[in-house]
Amino acid sequence: MKKKILMISNSFYSLCLFRIELLTLLTKEYEVFLYCPIEKNAGDNPEQFEAMNIHTKAMVMDRRSTNPFKELKLSRDIRKYIKEVMPDLVITLTIKPNIYAGLACADLGIPYIANITGLGTAFEKENLLKKITVALYKKALRKCNMVFFENPENRRIMEECGILKGPSYVTTGAGVNLERFVKKPYPEKGDEAYLFIGRLMKEKGIEEFLYSAERMKEKYPDTRYIVVGFYEESYEERVKNLIDKGVIEYHSFTSKPEDYMAECSALVQPSYHEGMSNVCLESAATGRPILVSDIPGCGETVIDCVSGYRFPHASKEALLETMERFHNLPYEEKVAMGEAGRIHMEKCFDRKEVVKAHMRAIKDIIG
Repeated sequence: MKKKILMISNSFYSLCLFRIELLTLLTKEYEVFLYCPIEKNAGDNPEQFEAMNIHTKAMVMDRRSTNPFKELKLSRDIRKYIKEVMPDLVITLTIKPNIYAGLACADLGIPYIANITGLGTAFEKENLLKKITVALYKKALRKCNMVFFENPENRRIMEECGILKGPSYVTTGAGVNLERFVKKPYPEKGDEAYLFIGRLMKEKGIEEFLYSAERMKEKYPDTRYIVVGFYEESYEERVKNLIDKGVIEYHSFTSKPEDYMAECSALVQPSYHEGMSNVCLESAATGRPILVSDIPGCGETVIDCVSGYRFPHASKEALLETMERFHNLPYEEKVAMGEAGRIHMEKCFDRKEVVKAHMRAIKDIIG
């Protein structure tokens, strides 16, 4: 009888994009279960996993909630499903699954692996939310068999907070699938477009991008600004206004981000915090320069002034200055930046290496 592995995440879509290679390998040796929110109106298709003999169950989760009653229910739901499956190993991704499944596994004596895909806003300020999160993480990870980090700074912070006690390993995020995200021909000279892909929320730097797009469009009217992502905060009215003014183009959802990356001259990632920015890895793999916040999880994805530029996060003027600096580069330098980015991905961010690291840990724990 095959051993059971249960993977718990806050996003079905992210599993499809970033963990499909790992899941495919797991199904060859283990019976695999998934527990995550499934949003069919957003294109989630659980049948694709069922076709791979992966058992998929929908979770009710509000990713942004801090309501104690909602969180208590979510914690109980996760514990209940773990007890129902009784897996040989649980693998968790993102904050709430890491904490709630970690607490359950520690109590039930079930081995588990946690993936820290970013610390989120809870660690940004010294306040009550941070104290609660640190306390919960300490308890949740106390018996964790392996903690994977996507950048060394996140590990340093958790060590500093006294959370991390057991084995840990830093990967290059989820890595990038270099067979899917292939190098694309760079846009023609004079056909300049800037791309933002991410949830439309302050922490992702949407304020800075919209501000910079509006001013760049005034100065360079032939440039384009493409926004791809779901609304998570109240930006809908502002975005519609900028669409009407001809400043930006907006697309709410895509299952093929590489199509938009092929259109753009550069990706802009002005995020405030990341584990490891997947859109940066993917864009660089397609041969696009990337303009990124100089933060852990973004800064590592670019060789500054070689494959793109870094700029101080949460600064509208810094982003505007960086976009204008890039805009005024000779065309050949922009092409060369994109080529350097592809080489950087091939050398340092191949997803196959990330999958190997996870498979080694899984075999060490359950055979």
